[in-house]
Amino acid sequence: MDEKSLMEEILGIRSKKNRGETFLFEDESEKRSKSDKNIENEEEEKEKEKDNLKKENNKKEKTKKNKKKSHKFFKLNKNNEEKEISKKEKQIKKEKEAEELLEKAKKMLKIASDIKSKKRFFSPFIYASDTVEKIMTDVILALLPSILVSIFLCGIKSFLLILISVISTVLTEKIITAVFFKKEKDSIKDLSAVVTGIIFSLMLPAFVPYYFAIFGGACAVIFGKMLYGGLGKNLYNPAVVGKFFVLIFFEKVFLKFKLSNTNFQILNLKIFRNILDSPFTKFLDSLILSQSNSIGTFSGLALILGGIYLAIKKRISLFTPLSFFLLMSILSFFVPEISKIPIGEILLVGIFMATDMPTTPVFSIGKIYFGIMMALVTSIFLSQKIENEVLFYAIIILNSFTPLINRVLRPVAFGRNVKIEIIKQFLQLIVLTFLIIVATIILINLCNFRLFKYLIYIYGIIMVIFAFIFLKND
Repeated sequence: MDEKSLMEEILGIRSKKNRGETFLFEDESEKRSKSDKNIENEEEEKEKEKDNLKKENNKKEKTKKNKKKSHKFFKLNKNNEEKEISKKEKQIKKEKEAEELLEKAKKMLKIASDIKSKKRFFSPFIYASDTVEKIMTDVILALLPSILVSIFLCGIKSFLLILISVISTVLTEKIITAVFFKKEKDSIKDLSAVVTGIIFSLMLPAFVPYYFAIFGGACAVIFGKMLYGGLGKNLYNPAVVGKFFVLIFFEKVFLKFKLSNTNFQILNLKIFRNILDSPFTKFLDSLILSQSNSIGTFSGLALILGGIYLAIKKRISLFTPLSFFLLMSILSFFVPEISKIPIGEILLVGIFMATDMPTTPVFSIGKIYFGIMMALVTSIFLSQKIENEVLFYAIIILNSFTPLINRVLRPVAFGRNVKIEIIKQFLQLIVLTFLIIVATIILINLCNFRLFKYLIYIYGIIMVIFAFIFLKND
């Protein structure tokens, strides 16, 4: 072949080759471009899918957030509701507390006003939840069995004596408060004057004149209570003071009627003695009904029932009556004259007079000592052949020493040496006992020389002077 053909062929081949290469290149490029496009499309689709997923996720998150928000809102609402409820409850509690505080404040103001106006006093002047009216009502209820027995035995005479005595004590207190204690116009509402009148009348013989009840009731209130400043300040039992004034001013008349109660045949009951005749059964019969010198002491059983009622209601402490009765029963073996005292009289004095709050000791040990010394003083009087009104003499003497008994026989203060304080109290108690026995001996001599009435006169004059000097200034 010539050179041209060869060249052409070579060139043709090359061109073909070139064409082939170009075609190949073009195909590859096309393939590449297509694959790139596919990849791009796939990527786009993936991106779209991702976008869709993101959108879906965003939607889900939004829904979750919305749910959370709604849940939170619901929780917040619940919390708010709970808070509102708790706030309301707190407000109600606060209101209740405020009301309770107001009630307490009102009570405290009442207490303060009562103390200022001298209406309510409890020895040693500590306010208690019980009022004087409630306590006196319980005492009247406790005395009711004895009153009924006296009316059953003595009839209308006994009823009129009690009624007149109560009217006398109440009217006297009303007049005295109007003159000396103008702030205490309603002092008779505490019923203390009624109790004084009843107890005083129960100490009178059945057939005494009615002016005994009028005079004695008035003296009991004036010289036994009001001239000291009113309820809670008196040193002596008002009913006992009233009885001594009657004894001093109407001694002959009183002694004339004193033994008039012994004529009742019904008093010789034989209930237990029909079963077995012995000293004990005789004592049991005497508890039901026995001869006595006063209308309130016929039935020891009635008085015991009243004492049990007062003990259940916690109006009296049993320390004084039990110590008094126990020592009286022991001393009766050594002083036979004790058996001559009517059992009803011992019970009346021990339950209703030796437990009088203002005139008897405050602390338990003092109450026991008071009961023991009452029995001892009574036995000393009887041993010296003084038989009339010995229990009331004993009450007057022990009432005089009540402030000292409270001072000596008080609990040992916290922080002090107990042994040293007990030794001091023991020594003071010996001195106090000695003073009580000396006072008893002096009073016995006054009675023997008939000078006791002058002591009552002096007491009355001193109390009147005291009233005009101090009470009128108030």
